[in-house]
Amino acid sequence: YISEEALSEEYPEWPNADAARPMHYAEDMDKDYFEFYPKPYTSCVGTNYVRVDHCSTPTPMANDSSSPDLDLKGILHLAVIDWVVATGFESRGYGDLANDHWSKYFDKIKSYLIEKSNRADEEIVMQNYRNH
Repeated sequence: YISEEALSEEYPEWPNADAARPMHYAEDMDKDYFEFYPKPYTSCVGTNYVRVDHCSTPTPMANDSSSPDLDLKGILHLAVIDWVVATGFESRGYGDLANDHWSKYFDKIKSYLIEKSNRADEEIVMQNYRNH
C-alpha cells in the first residue's frame, strides 16, 4: 500500500508510467478508486490476479422506516448507533448522556481507523512474504 500523496511524491510520473509488474497499490474509498503502480501488463489483465475486499456506499435512508445497509457486524455500524443516540440526547438537552455517547462514537471511529491502517500494513507484509 502507498498513499496517493506518497505515490505522487515518490513517482511524479505515475499516472503516465509504462506498464510493468505492479509494486504498489493506492486506494481511497471516499474517492472510490483503487490504483496499481505501475499499471499491470495487459497479459496480467483478467481474473484471479488480485483479490479486493471493498465496502460500497450505503443507500441513502429516505424515511423513518428505512434501515441503513451497513455491515451489521462492523464497528462502523455500532458507531452510527452511538452517533444517532448522542445527537438525540444533545438535541433534547441531555449533555452528560450525549457526551457519553459522543465519547463511545469517537472511540469506535478511532478503533476503525487504527484497524484500517493495520490491515493495510498486514497486506503489505503478506504480499511481500508471498513474493519471496
